[in-house]
Amino acid sequence: MATPFPIGRMTEPVDFLSTSPPAIPVTTLTVLGTVASAVTGTPHGLTSGDYASVRGALPLGYNTTSGQVTVTGPTQFSYTVPAGLASPATGTITVTFKSDSQGGQPNEWYAAGSAFASIEPLNASERQAVGGAAAATITYRAVIHYRPGLEPHMILHWTRYQESAPRELEIIGVYPHPEPAYAHRFLVLECGELE
Repeated sequence: MATPFPIGRMTEPVDFLSTSPPAIPVTTLTVLGTVASAVTGTPHGLTSGDYASVRGALPLGYNTTSGQVTVTGPTQFSYTVPAGLASPATGTITVTFKSDSQGGQPNEWYAAGSAFASIEPLNASERQAVGGAAAATITYRAVIHYRPGLEPHMILHWTRYQESAPRELEIIGVYPHPEPAYAHRFLVLECGELE
């Protein structure tokens, strides 16, 4: 019989950071002529001249993969659409930053979610790359409830109990729990501490 892989007590609050900008929900999308005006539920973080993707709107003419926006407030922006669209738009609409006015891609860390984890320090193990060279040093293993969207190279931001400075761990591997009874409910994250 195999030794059970522990789940542990998930009492450590962690945040996940990603270099992919989040999709911000759009609560209202209307058009006047060829100018669509959007209102978001939370601040969108866009700047006039940025390019953004708008998805999920009906009629489809509101959607764009990379439209240049004019910001009119922290939760308002506008962009150009084809004439003759019905107003207001319907659907589950989101806006996502694509690039700045100079074509610069996203280069900062964005909040991608929060969870509670069971974090276990390891003596260190190495993940091997093709050819046998060490690809990464794994210093922590975290177990969390299953959540979609976690990928290697994201950051797990964790403030250890009774420590004032947070630790930043790079997620090196994301795996289903090895116990068949838990595989669909929990994820195991192999992490390495960033210096």
